[in-house]
Amino acid sequence: RGSRGAQGGASSSFREAAMLCFSCLAPDSEPRFVNYEVHVQGSALPLPGIPVQNPTLLTSKRRGALMGVRVQKLSAFSDREVGEQLSVATGSPPPTPIKPPDFTTSVASGRRCLHLSDGTGARTEAEYCVDAKSGQFRLKTTGKGGQQTVVCCPIMSIEEIYTIDDDEACFPKQVLEALSPEERAGLFLIDYSTDEPNAGRARICLVESSRASLDQLLQHLLQHVDDVVRANAR
Repeated sequence: RGSRGAQGGASSSFREAAMLCFSCLAPDSEPRFVNYEVHVQGSALPLPGIPVQNPTLLTSKRRGALMGVRVQKLSAFSDREVGEQLSVATGSPPPTPIKPPDFTTSVASGRRCLHLSDGTGARTEAEYCVDAKSGQFRLKTTGKGGQQTVVCCPIMSIEEIYTIDDDEACFPKQVLEALSPEERAGLFLIDYSTDEPNAGRARICLVESSRASLDQLLQHLLQHVDDVVRANAR
């Protein structure tokens, strides 16, 4: 990519110089191929696939043409691996990866999910949280017009929580039709009793990001119930 023009003569020298920046460190292993681009003064010079096992910048031999050159990885290796190699070239420490919060932390502050209407199957972006202090499962939905609705469900009022593994008959047909097979893995329905006169039971249909996250939520709620029962028994 980029215009050759006046830089045409320099392209080959940059290409050759950049090729010298990588070496194969594991000759006994099958090499992988990685593609790079070298960006110099706004132009991008694509490099062919270089067979390397562990690409390493030979910074001790950097000189002249490669000073200030930005190497951009196009494929094959993770951002972490490339970041570690480029940190050697710049002399700066590699960026510290951002560790996502654990489930207990995220469920207390709020987790994004998908809410489905029990009657129509309409999908709405939502966020739920488990407030252990008040013993509430709180759901906040945001409508198309930006209006927000908050539903609070006492955890000790939950009668049942159904997942797709229980039986598809537990879920409204409209809800199942609104979801892809992948989304169904995170589907769950909370059936809980209310304090409102003549209201009886209420239901909430939600979709977690994955089955693993749903399992963590179920375990978290069960642990909360167990803690409450133990506290009341003292």
